[in-house]
Amino acid sequence: MTFNDRALRGDYLEKVGIPGDAHVVGMALDSEFVRSIRDGDDSVPYAILQQEVLATAQQALARYPQTGALVLECINLAPFSATLHARFGLPVAGTLVLWRTATESL
Repeated sequence: MTFNDRALRGDYLEKVGIPGDAHVVGMALDSEFVRSIRDGDDSVPYAILQQEVLATAQQALARYPQTGALVLECINLAPFSATLHARFGLPVAGTLVLWRTATESL
């Protein structure tokens, strides 16, 4: 999952060792999630953002039912990791998890 799936495709993925045809799903461009980040608006209630993130994940899982984990590319999705895991029962990884793992290994 990412902020904008139109930007995270093909060559960009392949340059970091991910197949260019990997399943990437972005937040709806007309969502409050996207608008609030784009506009720097921190007044949107967490519950609204959470609902949008859960809805996007649900759509992704319906589209790609063989999904075995959710990877959150956007740092702004990290606060929803536990909720995504609780709702869908899948492992959830993201930039904060990778950062924590890397720093704990030092």
